Amino acid sequence: MTNQVPLDDLIDRAIKGVKEIQDKKQDELKKWLGSQPFLPPSIPLRSRGVCLITDDGLQALHEFGRRWRDEDGKRRSRIDASAAAQLAAKVFGDMIDGEVLKGMPADTDAKRAFKELLETNLEARSYELEYSFPCQLFDDEHVPPFEVGPVCFRKRDEWLNGVAVRADPTMTPWIHHVESYWAGKAALPDTETTAKAIAAEFISNWVATVRVSERTRDSAQATAEVAVRVAIDTLGLTLRAFMARNLRGRDCRRDSIPPTAKVLE
Repeated sequence: MTNQVPLDDLIDRAIKGVKEIQDKKQDELKKWLGSQPFLPPSIPLRSRGVCLITDDGLQALHEFGRRWRDEDGKRRSRIDASAAAQLAAKVFGDMIDGEVLKGMPADTDAKRAFKELLETNLEARSYELEYSFPCQLFDDEHVPPFEVGPVCFRKRDEWLNGVAVRADPTMTPWIHHVESYWAGKAALPDTETTAKAIAAEFISNWVATVRVSERTRDSAQATAEVAVRVAIDTLGLTLRAFMARNLRGRDCRRDSIPPTAKVLE
């Protein structure tokens, strides 16, 4: 894009936007607040609520965040434009509080400090996550676990055993209830909401798991969904058409991810 406003100018607009509000007298501030159609534009502060800012100042911060994201392909894969815009506002609020700047040299310019803090915050929001999705593959009980690229397919009993081995037993009492339910030995207790959710979600006999690293949660989720879809489609290429048609992955809608995605320490 040509004729873009320099990033330094965007920071100056943000600073000006805060100062303009802070310089208002009490009656001027009251009048300005009354002129806002909804909540007044603001940025979150680390320790004391929010800081009011002009709409132009807030837009400048959001534009800075989006352009900072677009500068680097790795960032584009880790965070979307909207989240980058919100991250910029959050980081600017941290800078206003001052604590995050104490470790930087006194001569660090605002743009450099802002970019360094954006990168630090993005790293802090990036995780290694493991996602699990139910899927319909084979009826033959003798088919062993297998992998297609980064996606591992295993029968749900084996998947549940793997979760039990890695999990803290005091934090996952639902595992025993689900195991008994799947084995036909007991009903699910009414108080075990997690067990009921797992049992309702994982109705097929296979589970696909995939680990995603260096992504924010939203980006990791989308990446995992695509990986599983591609793996199932790839598996179908090796089968006869009538068999491939029976392969099914769950409907990976963003609002219905099973509660088995977890951060791996």
